[in-house]
Amino acid sequence: DMFNGYALTFDDSLKALRYQSPELLRYAIDQLLAAAPHDEWALRASAGSLRVLDAGCGTGLCGPLFRNLSSSLAGVDLSENMVALARKRNVYDNLLVGELVEV
Repeated sequence: DMFNGYALTFDDSLKALRYQSPELLRYAIDQLLAAAPHDEWALRASAGSLRVLDAGCGTGLCGPLFRNLSSSLAGVDLSENMVALARKRNVYDNLLVGELVEV
């Protein structure tokens, strides 16, 4: 698998490309929470009780950004080496290697 070999340099490559998708996603969610603070999901997010799935979690860049919103944070990725790096972040409750539709 291409990403197994790329895992160790993946985060540095994204940094060089000024990759900001995880931060932009969290920003968008924060804007939604602010716009509707009394919606059920916003209240659950504020209480840290959402169940969050990081599909295609890679090395776990999104994990630290969404941990405080979730009572359960799971990640799935095809690359065993990427998931191993995500596990080192110590923020996920569950990490799985495999196809999203099969796990």
